[in-house]
Amino acid sequence: MRIAIFHNLSSGGAKRSVLESTRRLSPRHHVEVFTLGSADHGFADLRPFVGNHTIIDFSPLPLLASPFGRLNNLARIVDLARLRAIGRSVARLIEKARFDVALVHPCRYENSPSVIDGLRKTPAVFYCQEPLRLLYETPPARPYDHEFAVRRRFFDRMDPLPGLYKSLLRRRDRANVTRAGTVLVNSRFSRDQVRFAYGVESKVSYLGVDARAFRPHFSPRERILLSVGSLTPLKGFD
Repeated sequence: MRIAIFHNLSSGGAKRSVLESTRRLSPRHHVEVFTLGSADHGFADLRPFVGNHTIIDFSPLPLLASPFGRLNNLARIVDLARLRAIGRSVARLIEKARFDVALVHPCRYENSPSVIDGLRKTPAVFYCQEPLRLLYETPPARPYDHEFAVRRRFFDRMDPLPGLYKSLLRRRDRANVTRAGTVLVNSRFSRDQVRFAYGVESKVSYLGVDARAFRPHFSPRERILLSVGSLTPLKGFD
């Protein structure tokens, strides 16, 4: 098969999963990667495993520091429009090259990339690691942040930009997911979350484990709790 892979991911577990799937698909299929300049290409580098690795120029607009931080929502709104235009351009490249399928992974800014919405002839398979939790979940309680949270809610009622940005992002995210011919998820829990957030059915495709690198060592156990992830409130490290 001729497979086009798209992603716009930072370093992390999602990019690692893209590397492993690409590494296993490439010996049996013709695989090309389309990605953006804002992705992390050094971490879990795909380039050694594909014939062509096309990087489309994109950098998010610079964000302002306090006390002008609220204007950053306007920059993010503009970036959404730019990403939609770029996604359609990438979709045209994929369809011009007559790929059999587009395997689409998340975008660090849109979550579900707009390239899905631009594909008309090429089947799109979207691997949804998780819904955009910021939009669909109630954040965990942070008592230490109470004073700042009250202040933010006060200014949010007077400032339309945060609500406008989240509304546009949610609309775009849902539209792109529903346009995908097939949505894959990494667990039955994620399948339920995708159904709740987007109202679409997905198929569970478990992430594999490289048994050459990860295997039981039967070492003495210690009482250690390890949690790995980005330091964001939704991860709930506290």
